[in-house]
Amino acid sequence: MSTGRRLLLVVSALLAARADAQDEPMAWRIGVAYGRATQQVFPFDDPNYRYENQGVKLLFNLPLLEAGAFSLELQLGPAIYIAQHRLVNPYYVKPSDGPDYLAQRARFTQEQALREYALNVGLLLRYRVAGPISLFVLGSTGPMIIDTPTERLASGLAFSDVLACGVGVRAGRFLLEVGPALRHASNANTRKPNSGLNSVSVDVGLSFSP
Repeated sequence: MSTGRRLLLVVSALLAARADAQDEPMAWRIGVAYGRATQQVFPFDDPNYRYENQGVKLLFNLPLLEAGAFSLELQLGPAIYIAQHRLVNPYYVKPSDGPDYLAQRARFTQEQALREYALNVGLLLRYRVAGPISLFVLGSTGPMIIDTPTERLASGLAFSDVLACGVGVRAGRFLLEVGPALRHASNANTRKPNSGLNSVSVDVGLSFSP
């Protein structure tokens, strides 16, 4: 068989699989995702501080609409982040930050363990490429609680903003998703300080459609 005929058969099979996938009704999904994140990479890489975290997120996806190869989903994602933070540049804390600014410098330049509890709600746009393979973009936001203050973010109520993308591969009722995500945590200037904590992660999620 010629190379051209083989290529034509492969393309035909992918198109047929894609058509079959598009005929399947959308269904709600439940799952879990895990990610590792750092601030020390593009597009952030702020030299004033170091910040890393590991996050576990529950996934609840509800289909909203479908148009051809595109679909839109509502995602509810309660999450917990276990993080480490350290101030690198002590002069980031200035005398104007309070009479105890020297004590703040001493405290924040030590490694700190943080806990962040977030409840993100977002919209996920999916494009079915061929057969079981799809691409997605996710934008979400929601309230969070951070248990430890830093020189960049006060403890207590804040907000978690996430922009993610990636690829999904379906196997029966299971969907495996992998991709990068950008995250910003701040408190909308309800308290000082509020410079925010930024991170880039690689997330892996597995969900199931009952």
